[in-house]
Amino acid sequence: MIVLHYFEGRTLAQVAEIVGCSLGAVKSQLGRALTRLRVDPDIQTMTLERTSR
Repeated sequence: MIVLHYFEGRTLAQVAEIVGCSLGAVKSQLGRALTRLRVDPDIQTMTLERTSR
């Protein structure tokens, strides 16, 4: 849904039609996905420090 909406520029209604679900389902799943993608800056710094070691 993220790719269809943000990268391909599809409307939410188009995404719902492509995926085969309701508009409400697209909105709620997109919201959940975006929440999961957000990263706390402190956590991101810890990950980068561990990777560079």
